[in-house]
Amino acid sequence: MVKVFSKYSIYILLAIAACSCDFKDKGNFLLEPISNINIDTTGIPLQRSIPRDSVLIIDPLVSREGVAESNFNYQWYMTLKPGADFNNARIISNEKKLSVPMEVNPSTDYYSIWFKVTDKTTGLKSGIVWQVVVQPPTNQGLVIADSDDGLSSDLSVVQDTLFTTNWFEKGTTTAKATVYKRNEFSNVNGRKITGLMHSLFAQRLYYNGLNTNFLHGASKNNAFRISTLDYKMIAEGNQLFYDASVNLNIDYYFLNGSTNPWMMNAGKVSNRIIETSSFVGIRKFSIEVPGNYKANRAIAVHPTINQNAIFYDENLGRFLRFGTSLNVKAAPFESTTETTPFAANNLPGYTALGGGLGGDLSEARFVLKKGAYYGVFCLTYTGSPRRVIDISSAPDIANAVSFVFPSDQAVIYYATANKVYSIRIPQGGSPSYSDLYTSPDPITMLEMVRRSGTLDVTYSERCLLAVTYNGSEGKVTALPIPADGLGLGTIDLTRKAIFGGFKKISAVAIQE
Repeated sequence: MVKVFSKYSIYILLAIAACSCDFKDKGNFLLEPISNINIDTTGIPLQRSIPRDSVLIIDPLVSREGVAESNFNYQWYMTLKPGADFNNARIISNEKKLSVPMEVNPSTDYYSIWFKVTDKTTGLKSGIVWQVVVQPPTNQGLVIADSDDGLSSDLSVVQDTLFTTNWFEKGTTTAKATVYKRNEFSNVNGRKITGLMHSLFAQRLYYNGLNTNFLHGASKNNAFRISTLDYKMIAEGNQLFYDASVNLNIDYYFLNGSTNPWMMNAGKVSNRIIETSSFVGIRKFSIEVPGNYKANRAIAVHPTINQNAIFYDENLGRFLRFGTSLNVKAAPFESTTETTPFAANNLPGYTALGGGLGGDLSEARFVLKKGAYYGVFCLTYTGSPRRVIDISSAPDIANAVSFVFPSDQAVIYYATANKVYSIRIPQGGSPSYSDLYTSPDPITMLEMVRRSGTLDVTYSERCLLAVTYNGSEGKVTALPIPADGLGLGTIDLTRKAIFGGFKKISAVAIQE
C-alpha cells in the first residue's frame, strides 16, 4: 500500500511540476507591453472658443486592442474657474461624446476640460485635456450709443466682417450675414444709461482675479464701466471716483496708451491705475492733475504708449503735454521754447477743431482755426514744432463737423453736413483735397474703425464711419479705404456699407 501511495505521489508531483511550468510560461507572456487606451483627436483642436450657452461638442474616438467599447467608463471634468485646477472641478458628462451647453461665466482665460477614460476590465486609465474659452453672448463688434430723447442712451452691437474678426461661416471663407443686437444694455438691465454718450472705448482688465472685457463710456454728467461678458453695469457715475463728491462735467473719457484710462473732467485730467490679478473689486479715478490748464477733446495720444499726450490749450494759447507718465503732482509741461516754424508756446486766439497722431505715430497733428484761417499745426511726438500747413482753401472747411487723423497716413479726413473730404499733407509741397462722398442724410460725426481692445480688427484704420441722422433714423455708413489708396486720401465706394435702424447716434467704438 505504501508503494502504491509512493507511486501515485510521484505522478502527482510530476503533474504539479508540469502545471507550474505552464503558469510560468503564461506569466512570461503577460509581461509583454500592455496596449494603451488610444484617444484619437484627429480634426479636434485642443483649444476651443465658444459663446456662452452654446453647446460644446467633442467626440473623440476611443479604442484599445481587444477591448469592447462597452468596457470603457467615461468622465468629463471641467474646472469651476478658468485655469487648470482639477481639485476644483465638476463632472459635466459621463458619455463618450461630450455635448453640453456652456453655462459658466464667460472669461477671456481658458477653462480646462479633462476627458478621463477607464478600462473597466483592468482599471487602466488614460485622458486628455482641452482648453476652452467661453465667450460672452455679445462678442466683438461695433457698439453704437444712441438716444431717442437726448437724455438717456442705449447700446447696440453690430457684428459684421468690417467690425468682427473671422466673421465667416464655419469652415469657410464665406462672410456671415450681419447681426444686429439692438438695445443690448436695456434688454439686460431693464433701463437705459443716464446721459447722451460722447465717449466709448473697450479695455481688457482683471476683475476679481479674472481677465475680463469691459466697455467704458461717458456723457457730460455720467460715466460707466460695463462687463461685456453679460452687459451688466459694474460701476457708474461717482462710483468710478475715490472722491464720491466730485462734480461730473466730463469732456472726454479715453485711453492714453493701451492700458491707462484718463478722465477729462471740466478741462482737468485724472487717471486710474489698472487692476492686478490679485486685486478684488475695481480701482477708481484719483485726484486731478493740478495746474493752470484746460484740456479738450482735441488731444493727441499714442495707442500703445502712455506718454507725451499733447493738446492745445485755448485759454493759454499754447501747446502743453503730460510727459512720460501722468504724475498727479505735476502740472502739464509747456511743449517747447522753439519758435520755428511756429511758436508752440505763443499761439493766442486759436480754436482747436481736432487733433491726433499721424506719420506712423511720429507726428502730432492739430487743426486750429483763427478767424478765416485754418491750419494744420504739426509737432514731434515730444512737442517740438515741426511744420504748419495752411488749409484755409480746403472745401467748405468752415462748416466741418468732424475730423479724423489716421495714425499711418499723410492724410486728414473731415466731414461737413453732407460731404466727406480728405486733405493730403505730404512732407513737401502744398496740400491737396479730395471730395470723397456725398451723404443723402445729414452727417453728425465722422469716425474711423479702430481697435480699442486687445483683439485684432481687420479694418482697423482702414475704414471711415460717417454717422448720420435724418430726424427719424440714425445710420452708420462704412467707407472702406483701399490698400492701394493709403496715404492718397481715397475710399472705395463700391464696398460702401450702410447699417441703419438706430435712433440718434452719439458715439461708436469697437468692443470685445
